Amino acid sequence: MIKSTKIKCFLYVARLLSFTEASKQLFISQQAVSKHVSDLEKDIGLRLFARDHHHVALTPEGERVFEYLSEANDSWERLMKDIQSHGPRNKIQSIRIGYQNWMNFDTAPSRALKALKPRYPDLNLIGERHSPAGLLDLLGKGALDIVLIHKRFMPKKSELIVLPLFDTPMQVVVSEEHMLNGENTKYDAFRNEPLLMDRLEGETDENAIRRALKEAKTYGFTPSAVIVLPNRDSIYTEAELNRGIFFGSGMTQMPVGMRLIKYDMGIADTICCVRRKENRKNRVRDFAEQLQTEYTEDKVGDAGT
Repeated sequence: MIKSTKIKCFLYVARLLSFTEASKQLFISQQAVSKHVSDLEKDIGLRLFARDHHHVALTPEGERVFEYLSEANDSWERLMKDIQSHGPRNKIQSIRIGYQNWMNFDTAPSRALKALKPRYPDLNLIGERHSPAGLLDLLGKGALDIVLIHKRFMPKKSELIVLPLFDTPMQVVVSEEHMLNGENTKYDAFRNEPLLMDRLEGETDENAIRRALKEAKTYGFTPSAVIVLPNRDSIYTEAELNRGIFFGSGMTQMPVGMRLIKYDMGIADTICCVRRKENRKNRVRDFAEQLQTEYTEDKVGDAGT
């Protein structure tokens, strides 16, 4: 990626058409993203985005700048990869790891890295978070070496190497204000409630609804409606406002203080470490295997406490 922060912010906003989503993926504030984009507009003397309180769109000039900078960025990345593969061997070795959004993976990745230090003293991790669809897309393009993801999001037929890490319970999450809550309430009491589902990158509402109904069917749910939302943040907000329920797992990391209740469904999904077969880097394979060891030891330790 070209290192200019102004250009990086512009490219993220142009791809996502959202200053909020760009700020999340860049791990900086929305105000900082807006300032960097505004500074770039001042530098080149062009208005790149047409924006109001609800919508963001590229101007015709913005589209031309985006096309040019995207090509330049791709060329830069190809050049860097070529230099790294044919030039002198870099001392620093990195593993690009993708984490599924809104999941807590605890300290196992850092412990796995520490365990590999004797073999790879200069190894480091470069991590980023995306939706399941985003992770698989970036892995397929070679932009990530490894992704940590729920097994249910994996395509049925795949050339990827999938290493199971651990099982996590599936849950129904509802508002504390839901009228069906009670001391003896079980998860299936909510089988007919409206279901909240976040749209994946590039997914239409129709496909999101089909995906939601398919997942609901596996749990014996027949929701009265499927409400498609743009992201996971929106799901948490709508669920807290008692406008529907959603499916999560024991790994789901919700914002602190949200008034939500989780009901275990007695069903587990597997968290997997996934990599491409053509990635023959020993450090990637060794890290994946060490990560599996760390999670296995965690499970043994929990059982013994």
